[in-house]
Amino acid sequence: MPDTYDPKEGIPILKKFALFLLAAAVTLTPLSRVAHAAAEPELAAEAAVLMDADSGQILYAKAADRQMAPASLTKLLTALVALEELDPAGTVTVSEEAVDLPAWGSSADLEAGEELTVDDVLYALMLPSANEAANVLAEAVDGSEEAFVDRLNARAAALGADNTHFENAHGLPARRHYTTARDLATITRAALETPGFLDYFGAAFHTLPATDLSPERTLGHTHRMLRPDREEYDPTVIGGKTGYTMQAGYTLATVARRDGRTLIAIVLHSDEFYADTRKLFDYGFSNFSPAVVPVEGAGLMTLGKTEEGVGSVEAVCEVPDQLELLLPQGLTLSDLTVEVESSLDPLSQQQSSAELVVYAGGEELFMPSFTYHGFQHVEVESSAPVELTKESLTGLFMHTAVEPVGQFACSNPLLNKIWNATMQAYRSNLHSIPTDCPQREKNGWTADAHVAIDLALLGFDGITLYEKWMNDFIDNQRDSIGDISGIIPSSGWGYGEWPGPVWDAAMFIIPNALYNYYGTTRSIERLYPTMLRYLDYLKTKE
Repeated sequence: MPDTYDPKEGIPILKKFALFLLAAAVTLTPLSRVAHAAAEPELAAEAAVLMDADSGQILYAKAADRQMAPASLTKLLTALVALEELDPAGTVTVSEEAVDLPAWGSSADLEAGEELTVDDVLYALMLPSANEAANVLAEAVDGSEEAFVDRLNARAAALGADNTHFENAHGLPARRHYTTARDLATITRAALETPGFLDYFGAAFHTLPATDLSPERTLGHTHRMLRPDREEYDPTVIGGKTGYTMQAGYTLATVARRDGRTLIAIVLHSDEFYADTRKLFDYGFSNFSPAVVPVEGAGLMTLGKTEEGVGSVEAVCEVPDQLELLLPQGLTLSDLTVEVESSLDPLSQQQSSAELVVYAGGEELFMPSFTYHGFQHVEVESSAPVELTKESLTGLFMHTAVEPVGQFACSNPLLNKIWNATMQAYRSNLHSIPTDCPQREKNGWTADAHVAIDLALLGFDGITLYEKWMNDFIDNQRDSIGDISGIIPSSGWGYGEWPGPVWDAAMFIIPNALYNYYGTTRSIERLYPTMLRYLDYLKTKE
């Protein structure tokens, strides 16, 4: 079936400010959630995001971090990278390899041997969502799609799209090809800031000139909200990208601008993608109003004992005197407070983060980032004198959210203390993956994790965490060899014969534990092909 999906998502725009903390520049993170009085829209989409393009404020989120197949939204990053690396006025030649694609995929009927401008290929990529156009651009940038995909993944990582991994430039189904609504927002934001991107993103039609192999062709955008000749047309929509595969379902990315405000909507896997998008825009444009929030300064902090998490302070530093955001109905400026939170990496003694944090009625609107290591003392240098008290400091214990489900108590106080310390130590080692220790490198050592799995599942509801981590094992396996590394995820270190079955057994032990505790075989079924490839790999070893 044609690969014509276009979920257009809201793009967080990160505001930067100069903050003199160890001479480091700091980036203001987007608003992560907002209290609001208006009822949120009910959507058919499995995942969705609505963002204010100017501030990056998230106005609506549904399963924003769920890893899903993106179909042709992949082409948003393909277009971004192509515009960064290629001159639109340059010419490219369509290769035989570029057009060697399934006949059912979306296409602009580019012919092998045709010579086109990069500009025309970009229109072919974005309007009819031509899969061969993606391959042409990949080859023009890096010589092969494989090398270009490496560039795509590196670019996604650089943008902070940490839950994204692509295997091709067009978005046709592949086992390790996935992203999230939030990551797509990050990618789309960067694309909108790329000169020329909106020309292709927002064009309703484009005519490809005749070549020696093809007559003149008129391309129409598959996003109907951009097309005046379609019932779904919305004159406030300024750009979009469609997509569809059986795996991804219908998805849509859309940007609309009304009364000087620009909102970005992403819907994934929705049978009512245009209706969902209209609901998001109606909600966003009707229930939020611009506001300028005054900002005060911040300074120095120290923690009395080693903790895993954030140090937050209220002191004096050079920060912007105001913050622009959208206030939901029911809130006024008097409901908001703004603080500065900062933290340092104690190992490198370099700043980890310093952020403005906005609160409304006690609810946090910004999620502060945190140092990845346990620490005891944190120092923040200020350009002005600072007066601090104990009340200036807050230490937060940070870990992946897992609900306690098991309890233990006995008449022996020492055993009770050991149990409580064990539960605390376990949570200290949870940061999206089970890690080894809070004060060291915090890698996902596979043997450490499977040794502790019964403790983990007796004490906490960990099925979501461990099912996600088992999916990382699938990504980690080297297809050409079949082995896995001793730490997962890995940037490439930890493969070889030293881990062996003692470590690698985690891929068998943990899915079995999930079955024993929850009665589900999902993880076993997902990992079964990975297990078979691993066992074939073991057969090659003595």
